[in-house]
Amino acid sequence: MITQLQEERNENLAQISELNEEVTKLNSQLEHEKKQIGMMTSRTSVMDDILKVKNEPKSGGFSYKALNRKQ
Repeated sequence: MITQLQEERNENLAQISELNEEVTKLNSQLEHEKKQIGMMTSRTSVMDDILKVKNEPKSGGFSYKALNRKQ
């Protein structure tokens, strides 16, 4: 009985170790995806600013509105 329980314990410990490795891998992937989303959000924000400036009526070249908005 003791031998059987020890074998079961060892199997359970091995499974726990495998699951911990999987959790670590998944957490790493999650962090990578969060960074990707953050970069995409940042790029979208920059593109929105560019489009806003591009779509503003032109007043003879230099636009103080565009300059002040960037600051």
